[in-house]
Amino acid sequence: MQSKVILAALMGFFVLGNLVARNPDSAFIRLSFYVYAAISVGFIAHFYLTRWWYGDRDEEEAPPPPADNATPPRRRATWQPVPLEHAPPPPAPAAPNPAIQKDIPDILIQLTLQNLNATTSAPVREEVTLRAYAAQKGDVQAMTDFGQAFLDGDDCMKRDLPLAARWMGHAVAHGAHGMRPLLEWVQHCIETNTLPPVTDKNKTHIKGRSYMSRASAQAELDALIGLNSVKAQVRSLINRRNLEKLRDQNQLPSDPDINLHLVFTGNPGTGKTVVAQLLGALLANAGILPRGQVVEVSGVNLVGEYIGTTGPKVEDAVKRAMGGILFIDEAYALIAHVGVHGPQRSASMDAITTLLLEMNKHKGKFMVIAAGYPDEMKHFLEFNPGLKSRFRETLHFDNFSAEELVQIYIKIANDKYYKLAEGCRPVLKKIMEDAPGKYARNFGNARFVANLFEETLERVADRVAQKTDVTREELMTITPFDISAAAEDFHRQHKG
Repeated sequence: MQSKVILAALMGFFVLGNLVARNPDSAFIRLSFYVYAAISVGFIAHFYLTRWWYGDRDEEEAPPPPADNATPPRRRATWQPVPLEHAPPPPAPAAPNPAIQKDIPDILIQLTLQNLNATTSAPVREEVTLRAYAAQKGDVQAMTDFGQAFLDGDDCMKRDLPLAARWMGHAVAHGAHGMRPLLEWVQHCIETNTLPPVTDKNKTHIKGRSYMSRASAQAELDALIGLNSVKAQVRSLINRRNLEKLRDQNQLPSDPDINLHLVFTGNPGTGKTVVAQLLGALLANAGILPRGQVVEVSGVNLVGEYIGTTGPKVEDAVKRAMGGILFIDEAYALIAHVGVHGPQRSASMDAITTLLLEMNKHKGKFMVIAAGYPDEMKHFLEFNPGLKSRFRETLHFDNFSAEELVQIYIKIANDKYYKLAEGCRPVLKKIMEDAPGKYARNFGNARFVANLFEETLERVADRVAQKTDVTREELMTITPFDISAAAEDFHRQHKG
């Protein structure tokens, strides 16, 4: 290689030298000769310096080996391949995530069943047991549902982050999509000893009874006190939607665009949220909705404070509800500012426009239930023709009668292992008859009953605290005096 380079350079010098000798007066030829000479010398110098720098020199040019104690000369790394025996070992594999395991041990099933609330009804407890063993046999949706239930806690499950992480880990191991980030977040909360909030920044609650079978959900719906017309309407809704699904499966003409969206009207505490959760379970088990979870959000929280923030809030709520039900409480709050000018009006219009677009875009993939007071909901539907065309059916929830409120109170007491002493029922009946007039629109129906019961327990606690020797019977008994004193205290706190 060296001889070829030198020979080429000499030939160039010879040719240009002859030209210079024959034309001594030509400045152009002399300049060409000098330029060629400079380029040739530079190229040869660069060639040899490069070979020397990267170590690719002839054996006779290699430096003598250094002495034992001498520091070896500093050299650039060569481009020679590294021999296999000197190659660095491959990086160690990442430590396996302890939560992600394929096989579900029996102990996890036992812990799951032990973590049910004491007040969980027998049909629901039986259904959860069946779902747990279905998960053990590979039901990924059951694993996901258990993980979400233990993360948030609900009427059936106590909140337990380690159990949530274990169920989510099994779901990930069985290929559940989108569960890994949530699992890592839960594990981070466990490691840092922080309790994640159940609600997000938009106060969106994720609830539902999607782990229930259709029979269990229907049984719990039938067991609700009162609401007879609502129960009949829900059965008709399920039957109609199931009919269309069966006709489609049998290649018969069907209505593919059958409306899934509903309006719930009624005063607070009349059971709208509970019925929505049971409806989600019924629709999911009938195959009409993929999941059946209920995402509950207030209409106020869907309207952003600034221009451009409302649309993303509505889209996020729809995304969370995909496959289930988006329950918008006080939906008329979405149009509360349409009569004013400025950013608030724009936000209200954005909320309605985005909601309608999402309902069209994901038709049949989720359900919207708009809920609120009857008069306000009527105004809400009349605000935009698109709303009225999409919310074609309305379920009205009547106020509970005094007798039904008494039954609700007794059920709450029985669920918590309390019993009413003789004379309690007439006292309760009188309180329930007077309550709607005392509290007018602020009367909360079943919520009022639940609050009254909690107030009653405080009176029971005060009475028991005055005794030195308390029997088991006294710890379980509610007296007429306890109820009367609780009602007076409640009225004093809420009359203003």
